[in-house]
Amino acid sequence: MASVQDGALRILDESSSANMGYYKYLGWDDNQPVPITAEARVKVVSGSSPYAWTGAVRFTLGETGAFLKVALYPDHMLIITPILGNLIVQTDFTEYRTVRLARDAIGHANVWLDGREVYSGSVWGLYREGDARVRFGGPAMREVTGDSYWDYVRISKDYVPVPEPSSLLVMAGGLLPICGALIRRRTQA
Repeated sequence: MASVQDGALRILDESSSANMGYYKYLGWDDNQPVPITAEARVKVVSGSSPYAWTGAVRFTLGETGAFLKVALYPDHMLIITPILGNLIVQTDFTEYRTVRLARDAIGHANVWLDGREVYSGSVWGLYREGDARVRFGGPAMREVTGDSYWDYVRISKDYVPVPEPSSLLVMAGGLLPICGALIRRRTQA
């Protein structure tokens, strides 16, 4: 179920008895490797999953080929990596956090949490057509539940690896309209 609460998109996934999660796809189809960057300001009120690779709440670049996936929980973020296994970053996601994912055209990826780099390495798999997508929300799987609030999600067709105010302007230039009025760009005073 998706709704707007206090100006943020709330995604409540209660799919413990049926495959009825909510997952939003954003992006474009390309038939060649392309860079992509996504940034979200998100909080996770609750979440559970018996499977480490799914996550209660997901934020993903790509889909089936060269993808970068993070799973978000109220008390940590799980980065699914091809070589190092699952990396756990302890943090309080019951408060809003900013997560940025960036992937270049040759398979290098970065993850930042509140402006601090927490992963730099390879993406999973090889590039396939249609991998220029951003997915966020619940995984739509039985036994997996999550309750998350998405203040904004920005995406860019550029590899924007430096989370500084100047690089956010680059991302704003590549901003795609996202979910109409459901997700808005937050103006910081």
